[in-house]
Amino acid sequence: MFNAINVMIPKPSPCELVRIGGDSDGAYLVPDDLEGVQACFSPGVFNFKDFEDELATRYGIRSYMCDFSSDVEKFATPLIPGMQVFDKKWLEVSGDSNSFTLDEWVNFVQKNKG
Repeated sequence: MFNAINVMIPKPSPCELVRIGGDSDGAYLVPDDLEGVQACFSPGVFNFKDFEDELATRYGIRSYMCDFSSDVEKFATPLIPGMQVFDKKWLEVSGDSNSFTLDEWVNFVQKNKG
């Protein structure tokens, strides 16, 4: 029988973890195994993109960001040309004029190559 609590028990990572994005909210611990990663899809950035900035400058990873509650002019740091794209949209399970699904988003990026 499936026990839901077992899914929430921490398990050791096969790689060391690295903190990306600073020391506060918006930073993440990720496996230090980013070689070959070409893109990050990041919904819900609001006006801070420290994580995505570090991905670009330290690892050369492009970021595609969306958040309907934000405006690119209000970002704490400007978009990094050629490395970061922002769409003022929500990520939803079914897209409309103010949103798109993850599949629609990824397909749009692939079709338009950035």
